[in-house]
Order: sequence, then C-alpha cells, then structure tokens
Amino acid sequence: MLEEHNPISKYFDRETKLIDFPVYFKLKFPYKVDSPLTTTFLAVVTDHHLEFIPEELEMGKCSSNESVQASFTIYNNSLLSQHIGFVDLPQFISIQPNFGFATLLPHEKKEFQLLLSLPENASGNLTYKLKCQSLENQTAIFKVKVNAKVNFVHLSASRILFPVTPIGTMSSAEIEIFSIASPDLGNQTTLNKSFICQGQPSLGYH
Repeated sequence: MLEEHNPISKYFDRETKLIDFPVYFKLKFPYKVDSPLTTTFLAVVTDHHLEFIPEELEMGKCSSNESVQASFTIYNNSLLSQHIGFVDLPQFISIQPNFGFATLLPHEKKEFQLLLSLPENASGNLTYKLKCQSLENQTAIFKVKVNAKVNFVHLSASRILFPVTPIGTMSSAEIEIFSIASPDLGNQTTLNKSFICQGQPSLGYH
C-alpha cells in the first residue's frame, strides 16, 4: 500500500482502497479551445499479501524416521486472484492438496496439509523456511519448527498399504519393527520382530 510519505498518498482513501486524483491536459490548437482539460484518474489499490494461519507451524517433538502431519491455512488478503505454489521444498516435506499449488480468489482461505518425514540424522530444534511463490514473483516465507529426536526404534514402513479389498473380506500386510543400539556404544545390534496387520472394510470407499 501507499506509504504516508508518498506524495500521492493524499489522494488515497485507505478505507475504500481507492486512489483518485485529477489529470490536466494543456492543448495547443490553431483555434481557441478551453485549456486545460480536466479528467480524473481512478483506481483500486491492492497488494499481493498472503497471510499464513498460524504464522509459524509448530510440529512439536518428532522422532527421526517418523512421519507427522499438521494443517495450516493461507489467506489471500488482496483484491486480486493469486496463483501460488511452494517451490524448492526439502525431499522430506510434502504439502497437499495438489502438491502445494493453488489459485486463491480475492479474500479466499484455503487449508493445506503438511507431511514431515524427518531424515535419520535429524536432531535438535530445527527450523525449515518454506518458500511460497506467486506468478507475480512475490515470495512469502513460511516457517516450520520441529524438535527432532533420534529414534533407535524403526519400522520397516511409515505407512501400511493394504491391497484392494472387497467389503466383507480380509487382507493382511506385514510390518517389521527393529531397534538399533546407539552409535555411541561402538557397535550396532539389530533386534527384529514381525507383525501381521489385518484389515476388514465394512464400508465402501468413494
């Protein structure tokens, strides 16, 4: 928006976001014409401000090799439609829907889900700065904070994917849990144990 010290700010109405000032034309013709001619310049002033709700995403305590999810909202606080997208994301961060790309109408809010899967060597208080960019080359930074803990207990998969299962039948999948001793001990010991998970759907998916 127009700053107070801007010389044309006196023509700007901050409540209606309208800028209105006169324009004068001095004409030179071989015959007499009233001069100057006066017209008015009228425009609606807006910006490309994006508001994140919350301003920073606190993921809390997370273990390495663990996937956690949190929701946040983006508010288009302008009078223009904006095409936005998260670019240059770390490989261990995913944003849905549409991989973090969307079109926001004026004053529209849209909710996103962030999935964070910390790498094995992540530890301590970490802050990731995610870049949200618009087609107008406007960039907003969204911070994600996490307290990462090294986890020496691992699962063979962070998700259990069952095959397509008809209603009333049962399918199963195997998952393995194993623990690794701390590298500080000078060696690693792996203890494996397998579990069978079963799923029996009672309702259809649509």
